[in-house]
Amino acid sequence: MSPAFLEQECDNVRQIYLPQAQTLVAHEQNRLCGFIALLGHTVGGLFVDPDCQGKGLGQALVTAALQRQPVLELDVFEHNPLGRRFYERFGFVELSRRHDDYTGQPVIKLRYETRG
Repeated sequence: MSPAFLEQECDNVRQIYLPQAQTLVAHEQNRLCGFIALLGHTVGGLFVDPDCQGKGLGQALVTAALQRQPVLELDVFEHNPLGRRFYERFGFVELSRRHDDYTGQPVIKLRYETRG
């Protein structure tokens, strides 16, 4: 991702996702380690600090989100193998693919529906 894209995404998080989203946070010993931001049933962002990864925090955040929203949809970049594997292991399924005009990258739309 280009620096301009990353800067724009940081602005989006500050100006759109956090103020308008239902945001759930993960913390350890009073340290913020990650968050998931929901705009209705859309995951606007899921971020876990690299120092906190591998501890199940991302899975815990998605599980907590599903308790509030039984259907979740999100976009993941095709060239993000870690993100794609995370969501596939969780049970998200591909809905569609598109080309992101801003980044020039292929994007996959994924969906998860709580069973039951």
